Amino acid sequence: MLAPGGRIFLYEPYAYNPYRRLSEIRDRFLGTIERSFGVSQLRRLFRDAGLSVVSIDRHTCAPSQWKKDAMGETHRVLKQLYYSAAKALPSIFGNLVVLAEKPGRTPTTHRVTSLESITRCPVTGSHLLKIEEKGYLSLDRDFRGLFPIRQGIPVLIREEALLLDKIVWQALVDSNSPAAEPGNGNKSPLHLRVPVY
Repeated sequence: MLAPGGRIFLYEPYAYNPYRRLSEIRDRFLGTIERSFGVSQLRRLFRDAGLSVVSIDRHTCAPSQWKKDAMGETHRVLKQLYYSAAKALPSIFGNLVVLAEKPGRTPTTHRVTSLESITRCPVTGSHLLKIEEKGYLSLDRDFRGLFPIRQGIPVLIREEALLLDKIVWQALVDSNSPAAEPGNGNKSPLHLRVPVY
């Protein structure tokens, strides 16, 4: 449930994208379909839900590398051509990026200053410590999991975590905690050979 003053972010396919229309025909035969929307339709849906639209922008998303790797050569070339067309004509081929909010204000006692301040370990619920270029480290002494970062996004899945021994875990905590930053009188951070994802 969205609190007064709360915002919602959506990324939706554009209904009048000709490629999208063809995809929906294919999806009907496959028995699966993702609904697409027009701009005026989205505005009406939000208005009926009691939300006000802050902005609607167009965005072109590059095909994921793992998807391209799974494609045949012809499909890969066609996908790249479509992406190039979408970048050149986002008003036709771009997806809709929508930001809407619920009227009113919610009193807050604190501000979210970073992703790390609100992110928690999915296994233990403990805080996470960001290890530059390596991942997010669970601060739970028993679990000691290091979650990878892929394309700038933390992958907080238990099966993806690298489990560290106590010595390596403690060294990472000591060398990456705020007290270990330059100017705090601590020794230089210890550099360890931890796999980079």
